[in-house]
Amino acid sequence: MLLEESRYKSGNVLSVVFTAVLPTPVITSNNSNPMEQDTAVLTCGPETQNTSHTWWVNNQSLPNSTRLELSEGNRTLTLFHATRNDTGPYMCETRNPVSVSRSDPFTLNVIYPVAQPSIEASNTTATEHENTVVLTCRTNDTGISICWFFKGQSLLLTERMKLSTDSSTLTINPIRREDAGDYQCEVSNRGNSSKSDPLRLDVKCK
Repeated sequence: MLLEESRYKSGNVLSVVFTAVLPTPVITSNNSNPMEQDTAVLTCGPETQNTSHTWWVNNQSLPNSTRLELSEGNRTLTLFHATRNDTGPYMCETRNPVSVSRSDPFTLNVIYPVAQPSIEASNTTATEHENTVVLTCRTNDTGISICWFFKGQSLLLTERMKLSTDSSTLTINPIRREDAGDYQCEVSNRGNSSKSDPLRLDVKCK
């Protein structure tokens, strides 16, 4: 541990005080991936004497909220009834008379229920070998993954099928009679998933 020496003189008495130079703090948590409405506790360590603590979230001071509670000395931050808006990088800063040190960002990822998606189709009735069909999975949720189902089973892509980079769009070109049936998309995050209602695609023979 590094020590900083401070000298104070009062009359004929010389006082020497050694103060620890603070190490880089580290944030730990009882739950870094809480579900919405869970409680998460963040702790700024290690514990050192004569040290003050300050917290930031998303590079800003903590908002005023009855759901946020700081311990005496501000070393521990408790988030009650977490919401998705609490997601973000958290940092803590320690300070004593001779040094200031700030932690690396700690990411709190609040997991929330995803809403049911829906499928939008360029057309639901197509002519075999003539038409291209584009199916789009519509969702307002972010940070999710998307997968597709055909007739209740995971979709097996053929050479005529192409997914967009984020898997939200399925293109079938050209359409064939074996492509007729019910399609669904499913969105999921670490906590849960939700599947769309079936969308039926009909294919007419040329």
